Amino acid sequence: MKRLFKNIALFFIFIVSGKALLTLLFRRVSAAKPYVFDPYELQEIANLGAGLPIEKRWEIIHQELTRRYPGKIAPEIRWTFNSAGNVICQIAIVYGSPTEYVAFFGTPIGATGFSGRYGYADVWDLMVEGKMLTYVDGQFEPTVYEAGDPAYLKRGVAKGVAYVGSTWMIDYGRGLPATMLPFGIIAPALFNTHDYESAWNQLADYGRLVMRGILGR
Repeated sequence: MKRLFKNIALFFIFIVSGKALLTLLFRRVSAAKPYVFDPYELQEIANLGAGLPIEKRWEIIHQELTRRYPGKIAPEIRWTFNSAGNVICQIAIVYGSPTEYVAFFGTPIGATGFSGRYGYADVWDLMVEGKMLTYVDGQFEPTVYEAGDPAYLKRGVAKGVAYVGSTWMIDYGRGLPATMLPFGIIAPALFNTHDYESAWNQLADYGRLVMRGILGR
């Protein structure tokens, strides 16, 4: 019994210490502001090619990102499934670092689910096409975002989300993106979809882009 209580105590010490360390890292990252991207500039890029088919728009957006951020953007767009919060969509990660990520994200048929509550990252959804509805707890009428609108998910805040029909956006996060992986990639693969291939693709793409930035390649 003493051993059990000791293990429980060590577990809680580990959790509290880990949380304190992550909070310290997030504060240092936020204070240093080592960010490559600005969400409002990303929204300008997301507006490019309005009226064209979505496949062509993603090509234009990718080309513009590559032009503005030479050597930082993935040379190819690789789409894979993402099922965070039961929102079944497609994602293509085009930039990754220890403090930021940029991804193309959306669905051709609509989806509904949970945004996630990220304690160590802020997230922007820069609308490209379609309609996104969101609400926070205690809100009785949805907030509506359409093409050209930036949606902001503040650290520690969660939302219910719905994508109405074909809806696409640039997904941008800053802070400590690695802390988003359990909710966004790992847990869905382990406990929901069991789609390990998609999970691996996302982890590999993010990891590859992080290493590319560190090695300067």
